Amino acid sequence: LDLINYRKRQLKEKFKALILKANDLENSVFQIKTGVKSDMEVKMQSLALQVKDSNMRVVAANYINDSYKKILRILKNDEKYYEKTLNSLSRDRIEQSNLIISAAKMGQIATEFADNLKNEYKTLENDIKENMEVRKQTLADYYKLEQEFDKNIHNLFPSSASFCDLAESGSRINLDTYLSSEIEKYKEIFQEFAKSVAANNEEDIILQFRRQVFLNAKMNRKASILDTISTNLKKFSLNTELLLSILKHTYNQDKIEYLEKKKNFLLQIKHENERRENAFNINKSNSELLLFLRIRFEHLKSMLKFVGDNKVLEDAMLYREPTNFLDEMYLHKLVGLDTEISITVQDPVNVLTEIKSKLTLLYQNFKSNEKLNIEAQIYFDKSTRENFVEKKK
Repeated sequence: LDLINYRKRQLKEKFKALILKANDLENSVFQIKTGVKSDMEVKMQSLALQVKDSNMRVVAANYINDSYKKILRILKNDEKYYEKTLNSLSRDRIEQSNLIISAAKMGQIATEFADNLKNEYKTLENDIKENMEVRKQTLADYYKLEQEFDKNIHNLFPSSASFCDLAESGSRINLDTYLSSEIEKYKEIFQEFAKSVAANNEEDIILQFRRQVFLNAKMNRKASILDTISTNLKKFSLNTELLLSILKHTYNQDKIEYLEKKKNFLLQIKHENERRENAFNINKSNSELLLFLRIRFEHLKSMLKFVGDNKVLEDAMLYREPTNFLDEMYLHKLVGLDTEISITVQDPVNVLTEIKSKLTLLYQNFKSNEKLNIEAQIYFDKSTRENFVEKKK
């Protein structure tokens, strides 16, 4: 009997527990169908929403603060970079002006050198023409002397009719008779010559000898003159060849120096273009980065209008719905947190006042830094910004 009573009590307790559980389930089903909630649940839900919104606002404010600090750091670095670029551009302007001046000087020197060479070549050409005329005159004098010598030889040694003249005349005289007559003539001439020598006719012989000596001296003098002229012509030809080789060498040396200077000048221009291209690429990348930061500035500025607004929290409490401000996981990704949000029950009024004070300070800093950002946009390339915006679209 005791065992039966014990089992009966256990079954009654289980039955009461089942009835209570059934009542709770019916109440929960009724609340789910009708949407009616108890006061405790409403307070717990509102408190959880307040805590969640306050934590989300704190995370957003911290993220905005960190992003503003990073943006200010980047803007400070960009300010240094733009100062350096302005200094480099001023230095480049001076270097390019010096290069242009040096190029103009080199061109002037080259033209002057070409004019000098032109004048020297003209003088050489005139000298060569004069020497050729002198040579022609000497050759003509030589031919005249030779002809005079031949004439004097014929005058000194006169000849009678030769066999050829006789053959050409066509006379048919016998050779024996002709030879005997010629021998007799030569005998008569020899006898006359002997008589003249015997009669001491020395004047004709002396005149003939003097004439022979005079002609020989004249011919020797002409030959010496021709020898001196030929030696002078050889020397002049050697001197002209040496002068032409020297001029050619100097012209080649000056041309090589001019080409080397021109090569160095072109290399300097090439390095200058490469450096400008690199500076343009760096400026382009920095302009893209600053444009991206400008867009982030605008986005964060639009976010500041909604952060710290009491109306959003009041509407959430009235309609019993969470605020649609930011996704919790999105904020975690932005900030870079891997841990879960620690929900701590705090006074919502204090949290909101603290957030408002921080956000007002950030908004003021944003206004001052916005001016700096607008001034920094002066150094942007308009075409680069437009291309970047088109690519982003």
